[in-house]
Amino acid sequence: MAEDMLLTEASRIPRVMCGLELVRRITECGYDALLVGGCVRDLVLWKMGMERGESSNTIPSIHDVDIATNMPIDVLKQMFRCASNGGEEHGTILVCGGSPISRVDEYYEVTQFRSDGDYSDGRHPDSVSWASSFREDAARRDFTMNAMGLDSSFHVVDYYGGIDDIKSGKLRTVGDPGERFSEDVLRVVRMCRFAARFSLEIPHDVFHAAQVASSRLKSVSMERIHDEIEKCSGYGIGCLAEMVRLMAAGIGQNISDLVDWYNAPIWLKNLVDILGRNAVVPAFPVLMESVEAMRQFKCSREDISALAFISRFYKCYSEGSLNLVDKVDGVCDRRWPAFVNYVLSRQRSCMISKKDEERFCSYEAEWPTKKDISEAIGKHGVKPGRVFGRIIRVARMRVYGHKERGRAVTEEWFNKLVDESIKECTA
Repeated sequence: MAEDMLLTEASRIPRVMCGLELVRRITECGYDALLVGGCVRDLVLWKMGMERGESSNTIPSIHDVDIATNMPIDVLKQMFRCASNGGEEHGTILVCGGSPISRVDEYYEVTQFRSDGDYSDGRHPDSVSWASSFREDAARRDFTMNAMGLDSSFHVVDYYGGIDDIKSGKLRTVGDPGERFSEDVLRVVRMCRFAARFSLEIPHDVFHAAQVASSRLKSVSMERIHDEIEKCSGYGIGCLAEMVRLMAAGIGQNISDLVDWYNAPIWLKNLVDILGRNAVVPAFPVLMESVEAMRQFKCSREDISALAFISRFYKCYSEGSLNLVDKVDGVCDRRWPAFVNYVLSRQRSCMISKKDEERFCSYEAEWPTKKDISEAIGKHGVKPGRVFGRIIRVARMRVYGHKERGRAVTEEWFNKLVDESIKECTA
């Protein structure tokens, strides 16, 4: 086992302390129990940051506090208030961790120590059997930094060198990397996400095993891969850029041939250079170049809509053929920020500056708005239809051109403009 580490800092996080209280109550019943997984990893990283002199006030945001134990589910149900999460077959149940330090009942996912059988589908174990110790349970986990536990005395239980690997900046698997990736090929994508998020180096043998296993990635549901990329995107464009760079090295091509894996890292690096590493932008409208690719990755309707807007707008924009109405409509569109990110990633500059954006938005927001123009045309008896739309466009062009020249729009001038626009379009 690696060096002993005490995580008394965990007492500063209420949900973690409630989880440890539940761990303590299970151990008082004569069983073993520990906090496990990502919450322990994040606490260890926080502790190491403090040891390096980083701010101790930046408390990590920990949401999932999971517990592993050798207490059987039927005993858990007898001793605690429990609720089903549909995982009893795999030894998982929700247990209420009510504690004096919390006035609200909180439920924690508690899972029996287990070992997994074969993974014939490359994602899920064909069978599970209950293990008697955390050492056996940790042996089935993916990476050493995710295989640590925390007991009720704040001691980190680390059988596979997670602490040492984090200290040396390495992302290693628990045991043979080929076996770990063959069990669950989604771990290949998770490897890229973890390495990017925590700035870890992937040893050659681990990365090579991931590349070999990635040939099976097309068997994984696109929703899961989409979720992994979205999670990484939430930590900033710099994190996403590094994840995509790793995926582009012989992994992403096995997921989809609709992504330009050669240029995608370059596009994201451009955004990092312009916006900074920590800027958070929607990942997929920048990465993708076709609606077909977006659909393949099970992207949201909003993201697909953003790419459709980008596709329609970009050709005219890059050719400089947009007129004033097009520019105002583009800037005022809810999908404009996605378009700007797309342009910045490809061209490193945007021809419509922030100052222009503000000016165009004011044209649409100040009287007369598009709605005001439409109502004024309707009062002249023009019925909705193609001609009606043409009149609105002509009138708007004149209004915006008037404002462009710095002239005020008076009611008299506006009424005359509407009359002239109707005559021009109906002659």
